[in-house]
Order: sequence, then C-alpha cells, then structure tokens
Amino acid sequence: GLISITPFLTQHILNIPLALESEAKAMFYLMALSIPLVLVSSSLTGVLAAGQRFDLVNAVSGSFNIANFILTLVGVLYLDWDLTEIVALLVVSRFLALFAHYWLCIRVFPSFKRPRFDPAELRTLLAFGGWVTVSSIVVPILLYLDRFIIGASLTMAAVAYYSIPYEIVTRLWIIPTSLVATLFPAFSMLAGQGQPARLVSLLARSMKWMVLTLGTAVVIITAFAGEILQIWLGSDFARESTLVLQILALGILINSMVHVQYAVVQALGRPDLTAKFHLLQLPLHGFLVWWLVSLWGITGAALAQSIRLSVEALLLFVAACRLASLPFQSLIHDKVLQSSLLLFLF
Repeated sequence: GLISITPFLTQHILNIPLALESEAKAMFYLMALSIPLVLVSSSLTGVLAAGQRFDLVNAVSGSFNIANFILTLVGVLYLDWDLTEIVALLVVSRFLALFAHYWLCIRVFPSFKRPRFDPAELRTLLAFGGWVTVSSIVVPILLYLDRFIIGASLTMAAVAYYSIPYEIVTRLWIIPTSLVATLFPAFSMLAGQGQPARLVSLLARSMKWMVLTLGTAVVIITAFAGEILQIWLGSDFARESTLVLQILALGILINSMVHVQYAVVQALGRPDLTAKFHLLQLPLHGFLVWWLVSLWGITGAALAQSIRLSVEALLLFVAACRLASLPFQSLIHDKVLQSSLLLFLF
C-alpha cells in the first residue's frame, strides 16, 4: 500500500523540492520494505518477553542499536554515504535483528521450530491480534499525521522546526516503554492466577514511579527548553521551536500514564477498547491538527498533539480503573496522588 501511494505522496501531497523528490521516493520504498520486518521481529520479541527473557531482548536490541549508530557515523564521515544508503543499512539491520530473535526463540522454546496448529485457539488469537493490528496501524498515523499536515500546509522547513523538538521529548518514552515491556507479562500472569489485589497494587505503584521518574525530566526540559535548543541547534531553532518543545513535553508527561494503563487493558484481554479509542481519535485529531495549524502553525500542531495525548490518557485511565477495579484509596495508599502533588510543586 505504501509503495503504491508513494509517487502520489511525494509529487502531490508533500511540498518536497524537485531536487529531493527521487530521494524521498527511495525513502518511502525502503520504509515500506521495513514494515513486515518490524512487525515479525516485534512478535518474536514478545515471545521472548513472555518467557521473561528480557536479558536476551536487551542483548539483541542493544547490540543492533549500537551497531547502527557506529555504522551510520562511519558511513557519513568516511564513506560519504547519502541518506538512501543509510536507510538501506537500517533495513538490512532490521532483517538481521529478525533472524537473531528467531534463533533465540528456538533456543529458549525448542518447540518453536515445530509449530502446531490448534483450531481451538485460532478464534481467540484472531480476535485479540486483529484489534492489536488495528491499533498498530492507527497509532503511527496519529503520531505522524501532524507532520504530513505541516508539510502540506506550511513548508518542509516548518516540518524540521516541529520534528526536532518532537523527537527530543518522545525519546522520553523509553522510560514507560521499558517499564511496560516487563509489566505486560506480569499483569497477564496476575490476571490469569486470579490475584486482583496484587494486580491493583502493581498498577498503582507503576503509575507512581512513572510520575516521579519521567516527571522530573519533563519539568527540567520545559523550564530550560530555550536554552537547550539555543546551545544544541542555534538561535533560529530556539526562536521557532521553544514553545513547541514545552507544549509537547507536557503532553508526553500526561500521556506517560497511558503506557501502564494500556498494558493493563491488553493483559485483561480487552485490546478492542484501545483500538476503538484510537479509531475514535483519528478523524477528530486530523481535524484538530488541520484547524490549529492553520491558526498557529507548528505551535498549533504541538497543541493538537498534546490535547490528543491527554484525551487518550483520560480514556485509558478510566478503562483500566474499571477493568482492574482500582479503588481510589489505592491511589492514596500507594502514594500516586502524593507523588503527583510533589511533581506539581516542583
């Protein structure tokens, strides 16, 4: 699908200079090739995570991430690579990572190389996996729709002024993403063993530590956004992107809770709720981005994204609390509210 619409995107939708059009097409083609590699590799990573083998998951991801950075640096500085060659290298890296994950799955679960078909489980897997697939398709659109609208409505320079602060703050997602990678199997186990009290306690404590760890970093980034951009990228970026960075940082903080609640909802067997929430957001977010970008440019895009992240956090918080029967007293007992108040004062 992405391959087929690439010429239309590069020639009619995005304001790409004619000199860069062929390179942009190559980027889209390479990204399209990487999609199945990423999906299959993620599934294999989930198999290892279900077996609590996070040491193997981290060994593969850490090794390939370091290798990607080093090879990209060598290619740019010493081999004079262009962007197409760098992205092609990353696609090859994805393929090698997939093979490494598959080999480790066979070592940890020997029966994995002799899969068997169980018709009784097929309906459950299709229902669960179908809703997860819906979210996996819609979420990237929600995350990148603002850049497409900025590129179509403003200029590619505006995309850069927006994308860089966006990439800065979304790197903070490594904290909740890493936490959730271990929480999902734990939530699933506690739900399967019928231990709701322990599940509720783990949920509340995870929310507390998320507030304390991620919140501190967000406050510092928000307070010193101008100085960070000035030192790193110069006065032009500081002037254009400071407010964007501050707005997005607050949205990321509010949304950080989503990762924990998302894991609870999925572990309790309700991926349909998250998928429906994402589908509901898509047209509303698209209209909101278009409207606010037309009013305030990239600042409007940042505001639209933060509003969406906040609404998503509220919806998933309500869903997780109801599914897990999280009592309000638990938020006090496990110091979730106290930690939030402390962060607010900070």
